[in-house]
Amino acid sequence: YLQSRKSSSRHNYYKESLKVIEHWKKDHPDQQPRIILHACCIVCACWPLDFLKENGFDVTVFFSNSNIWPKSEYDHRLSEVKRYLHERWNDDISLIVSSYDYEKYAETVIPERENDPEGWKSCFGCYAKRIDEAFAYGDANGYDFCTTVMTFSRQKDSEKINEIGLRLAAKYSRTKWFVSDFKKADGQKKSEAICDAYDIYRQDYCGCKTSYYERHPEKIS
Repeated sequence: YLQSRKSSSRHNYYKESLKVIEHWKKDHPDQQPRIILHACCIVCACWPLDFLKENGFDVTVFFSNSNIWPKSEYDHRLSEVKRYLHERWNDDISLIVSSYDYEKYAETVIPERENDPEGWKSCFGCYAKRIDEAFAYGDANGYDFCTTVMTFSRQKDSEKINEIGLRLAAKYSRTKWFVSDFKKADGQKKSEAICDAYDIYRQDYCGCKTSYYERHPEKIS
């Protein structure tokens, strides 16, 4: 896996996403595609929302993030998502919020996270859990596509995230995985401009307790 991250065989999922959009418009000229978008924070979601809306998607944001610790941080990130959807999109984009239970999540999804570096096996399971929850909701409610804003992050491997999404798609009868690499085509710069314009809170760690203390070792007591 580590070798493949540096290989020339990696996909250009940004270009592939444009092809998916082209094919949809050709095959469904009078139909707006519905997409469920897993979002972990508005920093990562703001540009993907623009991209998807500009390309004709009917977007619903799915906030499923029991990985975030502590609860005050979870609440802060969720409140920023709600504020942005209100101020930027006049609440025209729906928001679905799943239940939050960090302690259960830490015990069942990421119990080995302290033994894994960030971006490794525990994180893969964490990505898959949250994407799968969005997929399940999307398939049960008639969405055409599911995707995640996590491919926007420079700290996460878009190749692996899309691999997970494509694998999970086999479980569902209707909803397909929308491949993406939202950081491409100056996505980072576009996000920075949006974050500046709306004074968006920028967290400095991924989410779980281990990632917090990896970023802030001085706070370990």
